[in-house]
Amino acid sequence: MAHLSDEEKEELIASALNIQLKNDFTEMRKRHYEYFKKISPCDLDSYIKFLTSTNAFANHAKKPLKLIDGDNFKL
Repeated sequence: MAHLSDEEKEELIASALNIQLKNDFTEMRKRHYEYFKKISPCDLDSYIKFLTSTNAFANHAKKPLKLIDGDNFKL
């Protein structure tokens, strides 16, 4: 298991104490169901757009797209 540096620990503590950040995540949690109710039935393009924007917000690097071969797909 990786250990956090003192700087990383301070950053986590500062984030935990940030009221605006807590409020933003609370609003996101409240509204994420409302968003998908509006586009009922949920269409895939809107869902992918939502995930992409959430990923950008969370500051994660985009992963390369891997193509899937075949013609018989089941969920």
